Amino acid sequence: MGFGMIGVAAMQSALRSNTDIARQRSEAVRIAEEAIERARAYSVVNSAAGRAAFADVASVGPSTVDGYTTNTTYTRTITVTDSAAQAFKTLVVDVDWADRANTSQRVRMATVVHRTPPELAAALSISGNRTAVQMPGGRHAAVPRSAVDQGDGTSVFTPPGGGSTTWIFENATGFVTQICILGSCTPVGGGRLLHGFIAFATAAAGPSPALAESPPGPALLSVGVTLNQTEPASPPAPPLCVWGPFPDPPATAVAIEYFCLIRTLSPLFQWSGQTQLSGLTLAASVADPSASAFRVCRYTPYRNNDAVGSGSPPIKNSDHPFTYAAVSGALLNQNFLVIRAGDGSTAFDCPADDPATPLINGSTFHHQPAP
Repeated sequence: MGFGMIGVAAMQSALRSNTDIARQRSEAVRIAEEAIERARAYSVVNSAAGRAAFADVASVGPSTVDGYTTNTTYTRTITVTDSAAQAFKTLVVDVDWADRANTSQRVRMATVVHRTPPELAAALSISGNRTAVQMPGGRHAAVPRSAVDQGDGTSVFTPPGGGSTTWIFENATGFVTQICILGSCTPVGGGRLLHGFIAFATAAAGPSPALAESPPGPALLSVGVTLNQTEPASPPAPPLCVWGPFPDPPATAVAIEYFCLIRTLSPLFQWSGQTQLSGLTLAASVADPSASAFRVCRYTPYRNNDAVGSGSPPIKNSDHPFTYAAVSGALLNQNFLVIRAGDGSTAFDCPADDPATPLINGSTFHHQPAP
């Protein structure tokens, strides 16, 4: 019996030790996760007073972690490595402690934190004919997020730089039904919305696919948008395009958001045409390597300028083609990327998709100048 009791005592001691280590390891994992989530929870990209910023995510030497009640002391070390293009940071968190037997223990967790402005998170990867949440707030996705619901089935939107001008949207369809100036409203027949963002990656080096998925800015505020409408041949009124820095104020803008109101005619209520960016010194050709000129890339899964309806599967208007054809509804997330033409000797290419992020399609292709 004595020998049996000794065996039971030894087993109890081993169980206590293993249970203790398991609890310590669980707390160490929680300490590492807290550091990772704190790094991911930035609200701005660049450093700003009183704000958690991506730029401030940095290495932290060994430091004691307080607030845990287990019978040991935890030491946390955070190692941050910037990517070459500063598009993301690799974060490694080590949590060390000594167990009951004074044996060193360690938990290591690693992650990648991408440099994505919170306002634009995943916007470039969303298909042009839908949003991540359908009918947000009970309204059609084409109704701008800043439009004010009037409670009568419509919403009023003040376009960037509109001043006293507002657009009235029908909540159910997302169509523009009226333009109002100083409270005086004029009906709009067949008003369709074209919306998107213009992002910027204009550093001296050519942009990588990863950088195209997280453009750093800053926005060139001289850039604007025009739409050359070809259908109907005689629309009720010319297209109206407005734009503004995103986010405001302009000093911190990393992109430009644009809205185009396009008029159509019954019975088809369709339009065709092509968007162009203005306010840029454009490269003379795709082969032009000028460091003082720019080129415009459009986000599209098709790296060609083929017509709508061609290819397999067929190219759709929502895929952001070179030229739109027979558009009958709103088009959203028709995004552009502005890059330098080259470095003086080598012409820069519009970035392809990044295979390291299979859930995001950041593919772009030449729009201005076109190949």
